[in-house]
Amino acid sequence: MGLLDKNKTNKKKTTDKTNQRPLGACIVTKSLLEGTSQLKWMFRENNGIGTGWVALGHTDTQEYINQAENLAVVDFSTLMEIEPVVRNVFICP
Repeated sequence: MGLLDKNKTNKKKTTDKTNQRPLGACIVTKSLLEGTSQLKWMFRENNGIGTGWVALGHTDTQEYINQAENLAVVDFSTLMEIEPVVRNVFICP
């Protein structure tokens, strides 16, 4: 039995919290969800909604954001599916 034994597995257990579901709610504009806009801004608010993260697209105007029907509350994993790089932001304060 050597180092290259096919029956042995050398898998490390990952402790990446972003692989678990659900991750918590965040607010996302519908333009991001529909794919008509790309992620431009993310900020975190203490608004009592899930993780507090808010994601806005590059085409979203203040008038667009002010209309509640243009916003959606989704699980953070949904945002990660749209833009995988947000995984790196998830654990930030």
